[in-house]
Amino acid sequence: MKVITEDSRTLSFYDSEKLLCKLIHSRSYSSNAEIAMENGEIYRIESAGFWKNLFEVKCQGKVVVTLRKKWTGKTVLTTHPPLVSNVYSFEHRGLFNSRYVLFDKDEREMAVVRSKFRWKGLRVDFETEASDSLRRREGYLLLLVLTTYLARLMIRQHSSGVAAAT
Repeated sequence: MKVITEDSRTLSFYDSEKLLCKLIHSRSYSSNAEIAMENGEIYRIESAGFWKNLFEVKCQGKVVVTLRKKWTGKTVLTTHPPLVSNVYSFEHRGLFNSRYVLFDKDEREMAVVRSKFRWKGLRVDFETEASDSLRRREGYLLLLVLTTYLARLMIRQHSSGVAAAT
């Protein structure tokens, strides 16, 4: 699946040439965002913690996924009903071959996101891969979008840290 950065706020998710959904940030560097699925469902990502280490993904006012960032760099994703309740972890892997990985509770790779810097427009696009196990699960597209969201958030945090250090 390809993820194309349309502008500083919008990511579009494509499978071949078909648009599956869009991830739209409320402001350029905001962690709050909205996921607009092709079928019309809208998910909202809102920060809930004082330190911005807890995020809630809501659909029609109900929390369906919570994202809790740990000090170690990992993020724990917990799905709630109506999705099947599961726990996943997200983390950055690699130094030169950078990739962002979603693991299930048994430490199996469920999804991998790789970033591709695009010099034209100075933007980052993404390439995502999902395991067959994840594709069979309910709400797998939402989990792929959230994995990309977390990867983009991590890239922005790392780049702002580098800019502040220079």
